[in-house]
Amino acid sequence: MSQGVLLTSGGIQSLDFQNRLLRLSSSQNCLDWANGILRTNDNNTGIQWKAQTATAGHVPFACQGAVGQTANLFQCTDSAGNVAFAIEADGDIRTAQTSPATTPGTVTGKLPIYDATGTLLGFIPIYDSIS
Repeated sequence: MSQGVLLTSGGIQSLDFQNRLLRLSSSQNCLDWANGILRTNDNNTGIQWKAQTATAGHVPFACQGAVGQTANLFQCTDSAGNVAFAIEADGDIRTAQTSPATTPGTVTGKLPIYDATGTLLGFIPIYDSIS
């Protein structure tokens, strides 16, 4: 088994167990373990965190709550900490993107909605305008 660790004031520089990699404090920080990649500060795209699988049939990122989970499983906030989007513990979607509307325009498309088992529940209509 190959190992190499360089501890610096900025953190771990590299760690290699049979070509699985943990490298921090470099131009592209990354964790590549068991055919997956998690990068911080990807300078090529401007993305700060990125999960990427090396195998098409694998899930690149999964979030599993604790038994009895009550807090959101995932959330996006603005700089003041206000939740703009979240997936709640029970899988409900929470968004701050709502506004009053009364008159829908023409339906131009549909967004399919599936339950947790993959069964189609129905569609959300996509309108060209709503006033």
